[in-house]
Amino acid sequence: MRRAGSAEYQGAGTLIVEIYELTSGAGAFEVEQTWRPVADTVAFHKDSYFTVVHWTGAEKSAVAAFVRELEKR
Repeated sequence: MRRAGSAEYQGAGTLIVEIYELTSGAGAFEVEQTWRPVADTVAFHKDSYFTVVHWTGAEKSAVAAFVRELEKR
């Protein structure tokens, strides 16, 4: 892993985003494949980044829109 960071977003609920930069896209894909699902959490990879989004009190449609925007970046 090269580096990691997290941020908390508050509005109509709370979202906590954790982003991990790995040394390769294959490494990020492997982490996604071995990641175990957790309630109110979604994980995905793009290029060499693996991202986990946890939420509480947020509507699923708002979380889905947020995740779609993250995936674009």
